[in-house]
Amino acid sequence: MNINPERWKQISHLYHAALAAPQSERDAFVRSACAGDDALDREVRALLANHTDNDGVFDRERLGYTAKQVGMDLIGQQI
Repeated sequence: MNINPERWKQISHLYHAALAAPQSERDAFVRSACAGDDALDREVRALLANHTDNDGVFDRERLGYTAKQVGMDLIGQQI
C-alpha cells in the first residue's frame, strides 16, 4: 500500500499530536481528530501501537518498518 505524501503528513501530524496528549485521552483524541475517516484512524492507531518510549524517541527500527508498510522512507519520500 502506498500513501501519498500529503496523507503521510496528516498521519504523522496526528500521531505526534496523540503522543503529546495524556495517554488516558489518546483514544478520544484520535477518534475526534479522524472524524469518521476509518483509514486514517487505523493508520494513526497502528503507529501508536508500535510506539516505544525510549526517552520520547520513536524506535527507529520500528519506524522504518512502519514507513515501509505505508510505502515511505524515513524522511517521508515515497519509495
